[in-house]
Amino acid sequence: MESFTTHISPELLTVRGKELKASDIKEIRVQGYFKPIIGIVPAGKRSNPVDLCFRFIEQEDAAIKALTDWARTHNIKIVFNKSVRKLL
Repeated sequence: MESFTTHISPELLTVRGKELKASDIKEIRVQGYFKPIIGIVPAGKRSNPVDLCFRFIEQEDAAIKALTDWARTHNIKIVFNKSVRKLL
């Protein structure tokens, strides 16, 4: 699996080159404690597409905190320990 960069800006979340507005996101799922996997569920969907699944490699605690802070400011539901669809 190739590396990519995830950007968190005040209005947008960019994952694998896809820009997502807060209104486009239904919930953010975090699965696992050590090396957690994050899945973003788009509005109108029941589960996350595989291309919106990722994990932070460096400074994962700070990155997950920044992501949860961003989600809370935009009233996006954050669910911990729920299954995330991912590439094997």
